[in-house]
Amino acid sequence: MTDKITPKQEMAYGLYQTVISLRRRQSEVALEFGFTLKKIKEEHLYRYMGDGAFDTFWQFCASPEIKLRPEMVMAYIRVYEYYVEKLQMKKEDLLDIPFTRLNQMKAKIENLPIEEQKEWIEKAKTLMRKDFEAEMVDHKFAKPKAIQVTRCKTCKLLEIHFIVDEVCVCGGHGYNIKAIPVEQKGSDK
Repeated sequence: MTDKITPKQEMAYGLYQTVISLRRRQSEVALEFGFTLKKIKEEHLYRYMGDGAFDTFWQFCASPEIKLRPEMVMAYIRVYEYYVEKLQMKKEDLLDIPFTRLNQMKAKIENLPIEEQKEWIEKAKTLMRKDFEAEMVDHKFAKPKAIQVTRCKTCKLLEIHFIVDEVCVCGGHGYNIKAIPVEQKGSDK
């Protein structure tokens, strides 16, 4: 048995490291967006930009060169304000947390005691997506997905979990959920 690294393993590891780096840079860019957009908005700097400038911050954001939706602009700004300004976290300490997670979590934790906020930030940094989402649901910070499909750990067949109140029982749309008995699978019946 050899411990030699194959070219495919080497390439896979290199690409894995690239994805990690890109994801961190994505968080860094989101935080920079927050800082920059906040500064432009608060200091009315949009009035001094472009050909003839812009009358409003939202005109600036909608300009052909920028093309940012208002909800994204506000998300960038709110995340920056909360984590960097209010909690006084270093940007470097936030790079291991995806921006979407920071944004999703902010409104849920901002009224918690500081120690609980720190616990949530650590969870956001260390938990896998599925585990983090489960924590959010367990603490009533998020609603469970109406339907989830997983594999049974014992038999490896599909398990379908759904919120009963979310399933149509009237049949008016033709999308009823029905189990097909095993003996009918693949038959023409």
